[in-house]
Amino acid sequence: MIYILGAVYIALCIPVAIVGTGSRLGFFGTFLFSLLLTPLLMIFLLIMLTPRKRKVAKRGSS
Repeated sequence: MIYILGAVYIALCIPVAIVGTGSRLGFFGTFLFSLLLTPLLMIFLLIMLTPRKRKVAKRGSS
């Protein structure tokens, strides 16, 4: 039973690590932090700490 729970926990950490690939931590850093913390908390931190993309205003040709 404990092996199944461990496998499910690791299976939840892998998609979080994939989402974190573009972050400063990268895949392995995000994976390790999601193992130490929880995957739910780590995905929340990734969403909250990712800088927003700003829209670049186009300059007119005039």
